[in-house]
Amino acid sequence: MALGVYEGIINLDAGGIPIGVSVRLIVGDKGANLLLSETGESFVAAFGGAAPAAQTIQVQNTGAGDLTALTATTTVTGSGPNWLQASIAPGFAGQTTTPVTVTVNPGSLPAGTYDGQVNFSLSSAANSPQSVSVQMQVNAGAPPTFQPATVLFQGSMNADGSLGPLPPPFMLTITNPGLATLDYTVTVPSPQSTVDAAVFSPTVTSGSVPAGGTGQLAISISASCWNNPTCAVTPIPIWGAWNVNFPAINYTYGLWASIQITGGTSSSPPIPAWGSPPAGLACPACASPQYKISSSSVIGRAAKTDAVTSSSTASTCTPSVLDGMITSQSLSGFQTTVGQPTPLQLAIFDNCGNNLNSGTVLASFSNGDPAVPLNPLGAGQWSATWVPSNASASATITLQGVSESGLFGSGILSGPVAASTSTPIVNAGGVVNAASGAPIIAPGEFISIYGLNMGGAVTKASTTPFPDSLGSTQVFLGGQSLPLYFTANLQIDAIVPFDIEPNSSQQLIIQTGDALSPPEPVTIAAAQPGVFTQNQSGSGPGAILGQKPGGVPKLNTSENPASAGDALLIYCTGLGTVTPPVPAGSAAPASPLSYTDNPVTVTVGGLDAHVSFAGLAPGFVGLYQVNVTVPSGIAAANNVPVVLTVAGAASAPVTVATQ
Repeated sequence: MALGVYEGIINLDAGGIPIGVSVRLIVGDKGANLLLSETGESFVAAFGGAAPAAQTIQVQNTGAGDLTALTATTTVTGSGPNWLQASIAPGFAGQTTTPVTVTVNPGSLPAGTYDGQVNFSLSSAANSPQSVSVQMQVNAGAPPTFQPATVLFQGSMNADGSLGPLPPPFMLTITNPGLATLDYTVTVPSPQSTVDAAVFSPTVTSGSVPAGGTGQLAISISASCWNNPTCAVTPIPIWGAWNVNFPAINYTYGLWASIQITGGTSSSPPIPAWGSPPAGLACPACASPQYKISSSSVIGRAAKTDAVTSSSTASTCTPSVLDGMITSQSLSGFQTTVGQPTPLQLAIFDNCGNNLNSGTVLASFSNGDPAVPLNPLGAGQWSATWVPSNASASATITLQGVSESGLFGSGILSGPVAASTSTPIVNAGGVVNAASGAPIIAPGEFISIYGLNMGGAVTKASTTPFPDSLGSTQVFLGGQSLPLYFTANLQIDAIVPFDIEPNSSQQLIIQTGDALSPPEPVTIAAAQPGVFTQNQSGSGPGAILGQKPGGVPKLNTSENPASAGDALLIYCTGLGTVTPPVPAGSAAPASPLSYTDNPVTVTVGGLDAHVSFAGLAPGFVGLYQVNVTVPSGIAAANNVPVVLTVAGAASAPVTVATQ
């Protein structure tokens, strides 16, 4: 296929209900492609305290080649010190995936919210650079953090159906960013005390974490229960929970544990598949249960009864359902804020212990936010970033996974989303052609950006070239600043640089003051024509002038229709690069004229129209002009369609009146 952006639709019929699924394919001229496990990280630090625990993201090259030449740089907004650092794991050259450690150092920064970015560049990738937004909240005090956030034991099954070696204790690191030592106690919430006491248990029931330091908490599995099918309530209890209480700061962390057992045979008595706490679990920390993919009709609550099949002889385990657990949140649920990057990290496997490494995993949200697909990282790990845009006192995340073979699992996680007016947010799919509203953009195009908290009071550029900032607002696309024409809280109008990489996916980021929006992916095509319309809706009568031979151009309307042989002056945007070049944001000169590099074809009423000029409209910014001659044979009508095609992309039809 030729270079370009291709779009298609898969039409599904679900019991007589038609469903259209859009598909987009980008064919670019660079082989590498950067993929980040998350596009946002959040840290909470204590004023005057130590650095909070580091966080890790995965960087992948999902295209040709490897990560040799990968670089990571950090930037922060404001005039203070660079409190953000990122380090790529040694030996990443020659690899296609590498972990990157992200750390923050609050130092003497006063209480407040701080924004920064980790920027990754790979010269062989068309979508380079790719950025991770980082937000650090410095408070008077900060709660301890747990790494990992949850406990997942790894076990195995022998050929005779018995369990393999007892997994060693699972070690968790507790980081205390505060200024005072924190004492803690570990308690088992009722009614699961019998289960936990018999199978899972912490090695200590109390301890302390020094100020600015770390401590370790070990969770172990009872050796007497490991291969004892009569132990406790079920043959092998497969979940456990504890409250880790920090009385001095009135904070409780809900800790969750589960087991993943791999093996290819079944046994008698059967080993139940992994599930969730029984329905009716009453402990406060479990009121919003930790996410568990479950086949139960009561999602994430009822223990499953799917069993490994058994027979008189050993047989191969046949998976029937997906299982797993979220590894980025505690048992007590999530707590986040509008605009705050919230990581979604899951370990997913089937009920035979096989990791899910391909398929589809999707997170949807009850607060009205658009769904977020998770990326596979290998070894059963899936990851993405959710940036809430709607506040809710009680929001629910529904996570669903489907394997390529059709195995399914789902679960829920609940928590509040606090309101915020400080962080700018770009709506999903909110970067569009200013004329047509198409969600694909092109070099030199006039675009509109829709979102929240993007600029406050309405501000317009009063001179040309358009400035790179209006009021407190700046916009960056693919690492380049955009010339701005209009900024307001809900909308920004800007110009795309002519040298942006076509046939790629780039990130758009908005900065208002010192606050940064999380990155929003935007598809860049060589051209994406859109014709301006008289009602500014993207449809109906076009912003098209009609000109009789030797006459003066006038707006085409039903009172001023065009005839065969007349000229139509079509005003549009998104026709791509031009020669001679004009700096983005500058008004096009009248001499010399700038012509489009890509040939433009036009149909009027379905008939080819001769194009006499296609290029930038003199005296305007981001506005293109296409002059055509009305062909003969068009019936008189007030709604004759006009379509422009450039570099394989066609504009949405607009209309002209003819006689």
